[in-house]
Amino acid sequence: MTKFVLVSAPQFSPVLLLRWGSVFVLLALALATGCRSTPSGPPSASAEKASRTEVPAAPVGRKEVPLDKDVSLLIETRAFEERRHDVRLCGGVPCLIDGKPVYGAYGSLPAVEIVSLTLKTGNRKIPLDTSAMYNPWSPREDLDVHAWLSRELGGRLVIRGEFSDGAGAYFAEWEVVEGSAIRTVLKCAECLSMACQGFEAGSK
Repeated sequence: MTKFVLVSAPQFSPVLLLRWGSVFVLLALALATGCRSTPSGPPSASAEKASRTEVPAAPVGRKEVPLDKDVSLLIETRAFEERRHDVRLCGGVPCLIDGKPVYGAYGSLPAVEIVSLTLKTGNRKIPLDTSAMYNPWSPREDLDVHAWLSRELGGRLVIRGEFSDGAGAYFAEWEVVEGSAIRTVLKCAECLSMACQGFEAGSK
């Protein structure tokens, strides 16, 4: 004679059923959204840099400054926009822009940045280093840009200029040989004057 054994079904409490139901709902939502997650926390440095470069830049102004009969400087500038740069403060005032010291502005942000500075000699165009240089206007009221040229032995060209005004005034010098340029001086005007005075005093 065949015997049948009755096995009672497991008992689930209402709380347990509710918990399992919540799990199934969450799984269904995850599958429906493709398990996408939204990143949290502050943006990375690369993301901040990308956001700055995506900001439309201010219009560029161009000016050509004759230095000699066949030599001139082509300077391109635009308004300085803080949101496009990494500005660091020291003692509450800007001291580094994009990781470099600031020349041309003292105790405040620059008004103008240099996009490019190019030496034109004949048909040749030679880019000059302008990193860390801002507010390139002339300290002289009768000149837009105060720069001059010296010709030295071996075809060496030396371009010197004084830029900005007041406490932000600075001096720059470049040497150019056979189309190769290097910036040899970048110094605040007051610092340069003090250095010259010190040299003269030491040579006596």
